[in-house]
Amino acid sequence: MEVPYPSVADVFYLLSYPPIILGLYLYVKMFGEVVPRKRVARVVAAGLVISYFTISAILAEAEEPLVAALDITYPSLDVVILVLAHVGLFIFMEDRLAKAGLRWS
Repeated sequence: MEVPYPSVADVFYLLSYPPIILGLYLYVKMFGEVVPRKRVARVVAAGLVISYFTISAILAEAEEPLVAALDITYPSLDVVILVLAHVGLFIFMEDRLAKAGLRWS
């Protein structure tokens, strides 16, 4: 059985990315002052390296423009989510919330 790709499901799946990214961004922005800039820069650089190798591999095998666009969009947005989630984890490392006076207990 052939899997229909792209399909209508891809539209709805892509529509789920903006709220996820927005939520993670607002979370990081709210507590972002407790995260060292060097760590954020390292995570962003790692995300860019991952994106470069992923996108170059996809472009080497590109067939149809729509399929290639989706094949690039999915991992690129996943890397954005991964970077934001990773930066969000830094907030809880080394008890940074307590240093910022934000711990509740």
